[in-house]
Amino acid sequence: MASQVNAWILADHGKIGTYSQCLGIARALGVAPLLKSVKARLPWRVLPPQLWVGALHAQTPGHYPLTPPWPDLLIAAGRLSVAPALAIQKRHQNCFTIILQNPYIHPRHFDCVVVPYHDHLKGPNVISVLGALHRLDELEIRAAAQAYPHPGNGPLTTVLLGGNNRHYRYQESDIRALAEALKKIGGYCFITPCRRTSPELLHMLGGFLQGFPHEIWDVTGENPYFAYLGLADQIIVTQDSISMASEACFTGKPVYIWEANHSSAKFREFHKDLYDQGYAKPFQWPFPQWTPKKLDEMGRVVTFIKEKLSQRS
Repeated sequence: MASQVNAWILADHGKIGTYSQCLGIARALGVAPLLKSVKARLPWRVLPPQLWVGALHAQTPGHYPLTPPWPDLLIAAGRLSVAPALAIQKRHQNCFTIILQNPYIHPRHFDCVVVPYHDHLKGPNVISVLGALHRLDELEIRAAAQAYPHPGNGPLTTVLLGGNNRHYRYQESDIRALAEALKKIGGYCFITPCRRTSPELLHMLGGFLQGFPHEIWDVTGENPYFAYLGLADQIIVTQDSISMASEACFTGKPVYIWEANHSSAKFREFHKDLYDQGYAKPFQWPFPQWTPKKLDEMGRVVTFIKEKLSQRS
């Protein structure tokens, strides 16, 4: 698609990961979208999308008005974006609408619906993906790794460290066990946190690794995330993030999921799919001998979208 196409992204306000997935699709399609985050006011924000009367007036005053000219391509994700996306499509029927995540209304209302496998949603315009879509680019990862100072100590292990969420709570014993495992692997360790990683958790892991060669990104300066992925001989991902595991598996390198505890059927199913399909393994030391597969769901999704666009034309 040409970059001059009038394209919008509708994503729930403050959901950076959701917006990132939408932007990843836009970039892969070759369009430069306008972000219109959805910050719904009462009563809309507590209602299911089927009950949003006057959905285009639900925005908080002064926050990204949903007004014409309407987009020709709309990429939407998040619970609050569903009803406005449907309303826009009704006003501009030539708008090609892509919905990420389960919209909880019939998918026939949209041109393309992209959902995780664990949602078990079916339809001719539905594509199920393993994990989360992202904006990672193989060439950017390689370039970042070449430009970053190499520590010279092998093997190089990169740890994608998550944090507490509604499913998982990390204890001091979990972090101590992770540090001890990294010491057994030896070599050098890169550690990068996510937005949910508390300063206390990061400080705790650094303390347990005292005397062991490692580097922790302290969330200041430029994020070395791409370089850490590109330099790694293997990647360890804590169990609490589907996005981080998906990004790690995109590298095609050995990925190991650090399972401190289990409290979510959704995450258990996701990890089992990764293991069964050869994209990752549960962490164990010594590492097993295996050849990992590269997880590139974005490429598959974009091909599917382009086929639907061609049918529409």
